[in-house]
Amino acid sequence: MESSHEFDYEICNKRIRPVADELIKKYQELRHIDVDKILFFVNHRGGGSKKRIVLARTRCMPDKWRDLFFQLGACSYFYCIEFIGKTTACLDENQMTALVYRELRMIDPEGNIVAPDTND
Repeated sequence: MESSHEFDYEICNKRIRPVADELIKKYQELRHIDVDKILFFVNHRGGGSKKRIVLARTRCMPDKWRDLFFQLGACSYFYCIEFIGKTTACLDENQMTALVYRELRMIDPEGNIVAPDTND
């Protein structure tokens, strides 16, 4: 299947960062997060597994990528949140905001990535 996007992966910081910033300001449990240290991107290529629908993944940025981005003049990203394009394309603005909130909650105050809450 041919992708309608120019690239398989698209940085979406300009679109998602303001949403994340507002959530961090609004919710006390997110105040430990520095939104400027998160790289937000959309994966137009993958879709997760056939058994489980994946909307997004939050990870610590691998050291090698952090170093490479820094050498290119970008700030040091410590985390990346990957949105799966195939499964998030149909989300409305409120659903997308809820998804960003869920992914931000996975970054704990010690800087670790924790499993999502079962209530999420």
